Formats: sequence, C-alpha cells, structure tokens
Amino acid sequence: MLEDHQVEYQPTMVEFEGKLVNRPISILIDFGASLSYVNLKLVEMCHVKSIKFRNPWLVQMATGATKIVSAKVEECPIEIGGQQIKVNLNLLPLGSYHMLMGMDWLEIH
Repeated sequence: MLEDHQVEYQPTMVEFEGKLVNRPISILIDFGASLSYVNLKLVEMCHVKSIKFRNPWLVQMATGATKIVSAKVEECPIEIGGQQIKVNLNLLPLGSYHMLMGMDWLEIH
C-alpha cells in the first residue's frame, strides 16, 4: 500500500540517450510540454536543415523566461533505444538537454 506522499508523486519527465547524425544526445521527455524542441546549437553543429516560420512565436520556459521560436526541423531522424524515428522539432535554445519531447511526440508514439 502506498503512503499518501507517494500517491501524490508522479514523475513528469523521463531522460533518455539517443543519437542525431551518429552524435550522442540527451533527450528529456516532458509530459507537461505540449510541443517538442531541439537545441538550436545542436542543429547548427549537425548541419540539420531547418525551416523558418513566417510568424515566430513565444514559448515560456519552466524558469519563467520567454524565448522566441522562429524555426523548426521537419522529420528529424533520431535514434532512441536503437530505434530510428523521425520527429518534428521546434528550434529553441535549451539548457541541459539536446532535445525535449512533448505531448505532440508522445501522442504519435
């Protein structure tokens, strides 16, 4: 039987390792995020093609800071757990992780 404090605790994030263009990456799966993101610097380092939005938009980070999202990567080929998948990712300067997978990705997979 679970104690009361354990019932209230439910993890909302999961960390994974993956690969982008054979480069090891850290991936955070965040059940609280509605969309998925990739670190802008990683996209530049791996020479992954991005597409600019006509109308950039703002996203609020967990820290409370707001950042502009002005581009995306469509069908970005990544590897998670030995499985090759393609994901749509918005470009964002992320801190500790290379990618943040949100509910849009979770609903598909």
